[in-house]
Formats: sequence, C-alpha cells, structure tokens
Amino acid sequence: MLRKLVLIAVFALILTPSALAETSEYGSAEEARALLDQAVALLKAEGRGAIPQLDSDSFRDRDLYVFCSNVSDSVSVVHPTAKGVRILDYEFGKEVMANATEGEVKEVDYEWTRPGSEVPVKKSSYYTKVGDLVCGVGYYVKP
Repeated sequence: MLRKLVLIAVFALILTPSALAETSEYGSAEEARALLDQAVALLKAEGRGAIPQLDSDSFRDRDLYVFCSNVSDSVSVVHPTAKGVRILDYEFGKEVMANATEGEVKEVDYEWTRPGSEVPVKKSSYYTKVGDLVCGVGYYVKP
C-alpha cells in the first residue's frame, strides 16, 4: 500500500510541472505588469529609439501588448491597431493622461474589445509615465 502511495505521489509530481507549464489563452495581470516593466526598462535605456521594438511582435504576448502615447498631444505612437489615435478621446485615456506619474505604476479599469472580437469586455491596464511618453499594458479581466 505504501509503495502505491509513493508511486502516486511521484506521478503527481511529474505531471504537475507540465500542467503548470501550459500557457493560458489570455494574458494575466502579472504578465501584463511584467511586460510593462520590460517596456519601461527599454524606454529608459533607449528613449524614443525603443518605439519600433515596443511596437513589434517582441512586445506582444497573446492578448497583451504595449501602448504608448505622447505626453504633449496624447497621440498613440505604440499600439497594434490604434496608432495615431488620441488617447484623450477615450474616457479611460483622460484618466491615464491626467494621472500618469514618472516612476509610479497605476491601474485603470475600462471596457475594450479583445483582438479578434467586436464585443467590448472588462479590461484593466497598468500604466506609467516614462520621459515624454505615457505607456501601459492591459489585460482582459476574467468574468
């Protein structure tokens, strides 16, 4: 009996890492924050020269992506589908632009369409000010 229990425990330990390694279909709050931290580090190192990289697939993960807007005019310079759009034209954008602070990450909740869908769903974004940009990464809140 003890041998069976040991075998079951060993089998469970072997299976658990593979189950944990499976990636969710959608990004999480923790992954969104980590992606923002990477974007901020790159912006601090390279300044606006980092924009093409931030706007590339290397800074996209499933439904997570970086967005950045100019502090001066709120025009989006990094976004997979809304580049050139004024973030101030959106209610959440007014909050983001008014409250973004250098060196401090804040969070805003709003509704946004998930890539590949036309139905807005609850989303939350981490954001901060980095030099002359306000940048963020959002994640879709699980119902």
